[in-house]
Amino acid sequence: MNSRQIAKFFGSLKLAVTLLTILTAVLTVATFYESRTSTAAVTAQVYRSWWFNVLLAALGMNLAVAAGLRWPWKQHQVGFVVTHAGLIMILGGCSAAWHFGTEGMMALRVGEPPANNVQLDNRALVVMSPEVTQTALRMDRRGMVHPKEVTLPGGMRLTLEEFYPNAKTEMIIHENAKQWSPAAHILIQSKRAAHDIRQWMFPNQRLFEDLAFVIATDAAHLARLTNAPPADALKEVRLLVTLKEQQLNTPVVGNTGKDLSVPGTDLSVHILNYWPDFRMGAKHEIVSISEEPNNPVALVLLTRGENSEKWFLFGSDQMQPMLREQKGTPIGAQLQLRAPPRPTQLTLTALANSADLYFVMQTRTEFKSGPVAIGQPLALRWMDAQLTVERFLTNAVAGEQVVRAPDHPEQSQPALRVTAHGGASSRPEWLLFGRPVQVRSGNATPIQMVFAWATMPLPFTVTLEDFVVERDEGSHNIAGWTSKVIFTDPASGEQKRADVWMNHPAVFKGYKFSQASWNPQDLKYTVLQVKKDPLWVIVLTWTGSGLTILGIALMFYARRWV
Repeated sequence: MNSRQIAKFFGSLKLAVTLLTILTAVLTVATFYESRTSTAAVTAQVYRSWWFNVLLAALGMNLAVAAGLRWPWKQHQVGFVVTHAGLIMILGGCSAAWHFGTEGMMALRVGEPPANNVQLDNRALVVMSPEVTQTALRMDRRGMVHPKEVTLPGGMRLTLEEFYPNAKTEMIIHENAKQWSPAAHILIQSKRAAHDIRQWMFPNQRLFEDLAFVIATDAAHLARLTNAPPADALKEVRLLVTLKEQQLNTPVVGNTGKDLSVPGTDLSVHILNYWPDFRMGAKHEIVSISEEPNNPVALVLLTRGENSEKWFLFGSDQMQPMLREQKGTPIGAQLQLRAPPRPTQLTLTALANSADLYFVMQTRTEFKSGPVAIGQPLALRWMDAQLTVERFLTNAVAGEQVVRAPDHPEQSQPALRVTAHGGASSRPEWLLFGRPVQVRSGNATPIQMVFAWATMPLPFTVTLEDFVVERDEGSHNIAGWTSKVIFTDPASGEQKRADVWMNHPAVFKGYKFSQASWNPQDLKYTVLQVKKDPLWVIVLTWTGSGLTILGIALMFYARRWV
């Protein structure tokens, strides 16, 4: 195949039809993809991709070769050549607009101050130290970041090392707290259920409603938790009131509303109300959702002479009695609402300011307790489940680490790893998208960084004067919506009012504002798309459009002249 035949292939109509068919298919798919994702996603993955630009370049080459094969051009081919030149310029202008144009979104609300910041589709690293610097970032599919290094005005150097498109945080525990702060790392295994659960537990935390971690404040409290309760306590809810070593121990059910007293004292006890399965209702009222003592609560009135107290008592070990009302001087009685355990309940108990950890397992027919052996499983009696305390820390500090998440997971976000270099020291830091982080490196002044959308200030301000929603006459069907905006140039004092609605943009100082979205639940809010192309791109595109129209006119309407 000689060079002439190769040129004919690249300038052939068959190749042109093939390229146009592929381009049409790509644009169709990109349109649907944009409706499901975002303009930023389709711009980055399609319009600014290398393969899409190769497709446009191939089409432009086809047009140029087709025109070049007819050289030297005759008079009747002027329209053909002009049309092809115009199409080539349009393709170049479109590609240049996607690469060199500026496009972003501006959110406005009626009644808010004028705005002049546009949120761009590009991600950026924003640093405040104390000057605000913004560096636009590019991330490739391998997770590499460009640029790789940023030097701040104060001398601190930032190395941009890695990017996760989908990231999440996981809790990590270190044993370096300055004060006693216990944490237990547990493993729950069940072969029948075919799952293993590993998790850190902290004081006053409950898992699955039947596994709790409580702190014993002293040896007496530990003894009450780890010693078997009386047999009747395993069967019914009981009220214990103690005053000067004298105690009232009575069932709650059957004694609500009765006058009771602590034997050997002048203290009167009145159970005003009782909720066996306590919950807060929709209107913040106290309700009981069942008659089973799953979460018992009692309201008790103590009276001693002219002194009285109203107490809320809770069957849960994690809830302390709550004084609701007091008249006169404190009575000084100790109250406890002792509830029967759930069908199976396991409690981990740590003695305050010590390395001692105990377990308490009780059912409505059995009680068992003792010290926890690290690494030794405890049978939970939930099917074949076993619990193992793998680690027990007395000075635990909770932290976070960023890990890569699967594609399109729930509750994930992009993350950027940055290392700050100051003097001889350096400190790496993960920046989750939109979450500010303060970093200090060496003796340098602390800086605040945030990985967020890039922004662009406009040389003028935009105010949303009103947002109008039009409806079809006689119905609530929405016919359209209009943003009434005011453009103000503070330098020249120029002001312009404009209406923006679908397919009807407003232009000010070379920037085009189009209606992008709105919120049906908030009719004072709107989002406008802001776009501006360089002057040479605009000239190139309009010149190409003019040449295309002129060439078509010459081919079809000026044949006699040519």
